[in-house]
Amino acid sequence: MKVTNSKVVKCAAIAAVFVLAPMSAIAGGAIVSSGKAMATNVGVERYGKIKGHAHMIRKLPGETGITDVSLRVKGLFPNQTYPVHVHNASCKTGGGGHYQNEVGGAVDDINEIWLTFTTNSMGKGSNKADHGHLAREDARSIIIHDYTDKARIACIDLN
Repeated sequence: MKVTNSKVVKCAAIAAVFVLAPMSAIAGGAIVSSGKAMATNVGVERYGKIKGHAHMIRKLPGETGITDVSLRVKGLFPNQTYPVHVHNASCKTGGGGHYQNEVGGAVDDINEIWLTFTTNSMGKGSNKADHGHLAREDARSIIIHDYTDKARIACIDLN
């Protein structure tokens, strides 16, 4: 029977993320991904132009690493709360489902990366999320959902 040291496996997986990342994305010991908001067809119908950008920074301090995500967006309705999540596929393929640190685990803001925000009186919103795990390569996009029916109104690829 082969026994595997889980710390060794975790470290190897974290190292693989850094090895597979494009060198231009590595800055100061971190992998930096960013992108601009693109309104979906539903978003264009309901809001017109939605603009914004997001950044994801993956760092390796400690045993499990950390992930910091920030988002700024405008062109939404004022004083509304918009659900926002990191998703596991690119925008061109629809964004997939919610990215989860533990796949099949809890649907919450600990296992997933949520950036829900409330817009100001001008329809602008922003948020940050800091997580105690290193997001894998499949943390590919951020989806902004409509506050009324959770429809996908905008997507940001994290390239």
